[in-house]
Amino acid sequence: MIHPIRAILLAVLAGMAFITIDTVLANTERRETALEAARLGNEGQRLMSEGKFDDAIESFRAAIANQRENPEYTLELGRALRTAGHLNEAESTLEDLLRTNAMDGAANLALARVFVKQGQFESAAFYYHRAIYGQWNASGAAQHRMQVRFELADLLVKRNQKQELLAELLPLQTEAPADLATQQKLADLFLTAGSPVRAEEIYRAQVRLHPADAALRQGLNLTDQILRLDPMRPELSEQERYQRSIHILQMVTDRASACQPPSDLLQELPAHTPEENLAQARQFWHVVKQNCPSTISESDKPLELVLAASSQ
Repeated sequence: MIHPIRAILLAVLAGMAFITIDTVLANTERRETALEAARLGNEGQRLMSEGKFDDAIESFRAAIANQRENPEYTLELGRALRTAGHLNEAESTLEDLLRTNAMDGAANLALARVFVKQGQFESAAFYYHRAIYGQWNASGAAQHRMQVRFELADLLVKRNQKQELLAELLPLQTEAPADLATQQKLADLFLTAGSPVRAEEIYRAQVRLHPADAALRQGLNLTDQILRLDPMRPELSEQERYQRSIHILQMVTDRASACQPPSDLLQELPAHTPEENLAQARQFWHVVKQNCPSTISESDKPLELVLAASSQ
């Protein structure tokens, strides 16, 4: 007859053995499903690279079924749905992911891109900003944030939202790396945003470092022309502003005359303020662009940029 204490000990040991076996089996199963999920995820990425988007979507769905706790597969599914044009489903998939971690940088960026494709630009800008200030892997966080801000800047250029563009560029001026390609892109964007002074500073600094670069010298020459032409520079006297605005009005009137616009338009006299002269010049320039755009050449770019900036 087994002693009661010994019987208890044997039962405890048996129970511990079963628990250990269950744990080992559970861990083995988790490893196997994780490996299968990874295989399916890799397969989905391969199918994406081959342009087989619907097949990739099914692979990512299967990866999620094997390892639901891994958010990377849901993110990849959202990206695949967007690429395949299933925008509503991509939106709901990524929104579900963000309910778990609202500040996930990559998920916010993916959702911003969905809204861009949907034409919902205000929503896109909101999620771009969430991506900029969101959470990224520490090793590449600064690079990701800079890339997102440049992507948003490119969107604002396409939408001709110059004030919003300038607001995005100001942080980049201090955060962007000093390599030539990045600095030249930043200068070009400042010029597009109607800030030739900041563009000129960057071009001039880069020309000192890369004196043989033709594109930089061209950019510097363009900004110099703009700054010599611009009547709204704050350091100018009222008389200088007026004279420059008259000069611009005359330049545009000469081009408008060649287009034979309505005679009453050209008979208007210069107004009394630089702002009114510029408004009239913009009206004439609109005539030129509508009636004879072929007469506009690359040499007119400084004039066009000054007129565009004066309308902000």
